[in-house]
Parts: sequence; structure tokens; C-alpha cells
Amino acid sequence: MNEVQLLVDSLAQRLQRPVGVDDRRFRAIAYSSHSDEIDPVRRISILGRRAPEAVVHWLEELGLMEARDVVHVPANAQLGMVPRVAVPVRFHDRLLGFLWLVEDDRPLTPDALETCRRAAAELAQELYRERQQTNEERRLEAAWVRQALGGAPEPSVAGIPGIASEAVYAVLVLRVGLPRGLAPDGVDVRITEAVDQLRRGIGPRHQMADVGDRGARVVLSAGNAGEIRRHAEGLLAAADGELADVDGARTVVGVSGPRDGIDDLPAAAAQAARAARLAETTPDLGRVVLWSELGVMRLLAELVDDRDPAALIPDPVRRLLADPDAETLVPTLESFLEHAGDVAAAADELHVHRSSLYNRLRRIEEVAGVDVRSGADRLNLHLGLRLWRMAGAPGPD
Repeated sequence: MNEVQLLVDSLAQRLQRPVGVDDRRFRAIAYSSHSDEIDPVRRISILGRRAPEAVVHWLEELGLMEARDVVHVPANAQLGMVPRVAVPVRFHDRLLGFLWLVEDDRPLTPDALETCRRAAAELAQELYRERQQTNEERRLEAAWVRQALGGAPEPSVAGIPGIASEAVYAVLVLRVGLPRGLAPDGVDVRITEAVDQLRRGIGPRHQMADVGDRGARVVLSAGNAGEIRRHAEGLLAAADGELADVDGARTVVGVSGPRDGIDDLPAAAAQAARAARLAETTPDLGRVVLWSELGVMRLLAELVDDRDPAALIPDPVRRLLADPDAETLVPTLESFLEHAGDVAAAADELHVHRSSLYNRLRRIEEVAGVDVRSGADRLNLHLGLRLWRMAGAPGPD
């Protein structure tokens, strides 16, 4: 049993009432046994390991995040909360969490409150020690990931045994896109928390991560490819939740093809990075992009590699993009090509008459200098439009 749990149980026994400890984001860390009936909020917090969002907002409005001493939290019938005492757990003024005691029909005496203050100070030291240990473990883990993805034949870092043995392995690349000029504080911390949320749902050493300020690289070991997909979707959901208050933030996850061992992880990392880049620039692919499901885009991504796709767009497509009617002509050409030249299907998708579609195709031929009946011209146009999408669909310049 860890020291935090021992401190919680000891305090509960001394005061003869239930005790709980949450982190600074109101997620349950430890709690004593609850022999009496507890209110719905505490039950949900224990079972779900975090307080409901409505409760979190209310507690923040009460000023708990700035509290330096005991706070008597009033009852809130709408939220299903009985009165509570919250004691901030701070280490050198750094808020690490809260110590909670229910204060229903038995208000805590001044002596009991002083006991809670002393317990909070002890908890602060222990939580800070655990945080430092966790930070060191994550640092070593990140070093292992960098070695593995960099091609080390047998990646090993002192104190880190490496990834667990499983049926398949994969690399996930999480990227966070922010509006130009926006650089909110703590993005790397939020990404770390998203990665840790995923970690809590996976067995020990089945996930190793290297977190940066705008994303993360995660090495996974799983039983099958289906598990990898679910973990990728879980990582995206966790990142979305952590960045929900950052206006304009867009997260994507690229997923490598499954691997039978860790020797091929560098190639898997390259696949995941390319898949993430496609997710960023080609919204139609979705925000979780699996390399194994990309089809022809996979081949195109490999050919483009690290070059700028916009620089590879052929001249006929550039001429089309520069035309005043590009907003009409480009979607027309894309639909026509995606339907393999089936005029009826393209006209139906575009909600236009076939004669109108033929007129647009003639205009496309004039502007781009191509013949849409030519297989070579069609291929050139199709690849050019895919490159344009890969580049983020930039303007004609």
C-alpha cells in the first residue's frame, strides 16, 4: 500500500469519518472506506475516478484553485452534494490536490481541522515525491522511445525494461495544430495528461511515450490491430478533452501499420508521421488515419516523403487553381475523377444536369490545357489534385 493511502486511512481512523484525496483537477487519488451512505457526487468520483464536470466548474467558481487554507464547501442540492471541507494540498505553494472530508451533521472541530492541515502538509510532501519519481520514469521512458524509433538494435535505458512482449506493435503520432500565433501555456502538460489517460487503460509497459510541446510519439504493444485502432481513437478523445478550452486547436493521430517486433519501429514511426501529416492536411481522411488503410494516398505520401507537396503540383492543376472559376471547376474535376469519369455519377453528386457538367469539363480542358478523355492527362490531374490536398489545399500562389 502506498504512503498516500496510508495517510488517508490513518486520518480517517483518527477522525472517524471518510476521507478522500483528489489531484488538482479533482480526480480521485486515494480514499478511505466509506461505511456510511455517501452522496452521489462522491460515489461518482470514486467509481469514475474524477468529479463530474458540473461539479468541477462549481468548485472552481468557489475559488478552490486559489485557496491557501481550509474551505467549507456548502451543500449543493442541484449537484447532489452535502457540505464538505476541502483542504488544499500544497508543496511550497504549488497546488497538488485537495483533502476532502464530509461535514454533514457533524461539523469538524477546530482541533480536527488542525489535524487535517497537518495531514495535508504530509500528503503534499508525499505527492510531490511521487510526482518527481513519475517525472523521472517518464524521462527514461521517452529516452527509450527515442532510441527505439531512432533504430537502436536493442533499445535500453537504465531502469527501464522496455516495451512488453505482445502479438503486434505499432507507433502512434499525435499532433496538435494551433491557430497561427496562438501558443497557450501548458500544451505539453495537457498532451502528457492525454497520454497518461490512455496509459491507465493499458497494461504495464504496453505503452511507451515521448511527449513534446506540440504532440507525442507512442509505441504500443497490443494483441491485435483492432486494439491499436481503439487505442488511437482513445488517445484522440483524451487529447480533445484536455484541449477543449483552447480555441481552434485540432488534434490528429497517425497510426503505423502493425509490426511483428520492435526491430522495425523506425519504419513504423515514419509511417505514423506521414499518416498524421495527411490527417492534418486532408480533413476528408478523418482525424485518426491508419497507414494500412490509406490506399493510393500511402504510395503518394511515400513518394513525396519530406518534400513540400505544393511544390510538386503539375502546371495544368496550377492553371486551374488560378482561374477565377476555380471554386466551381476544381470540385467538378475532383468529382469527375473520383468517379472514374462517370458523368452521371459526378453530376448526381454535384447536383447539376449532365449538360452543365459537360460544359464545365470543356471549360476545364480549355483552362488547364488537357484532354479529359486522355488517360495520361487524367492521371496527371488526379495526382495533382491529391498533392494539392496533401499540401492543405493552398491558393494558386
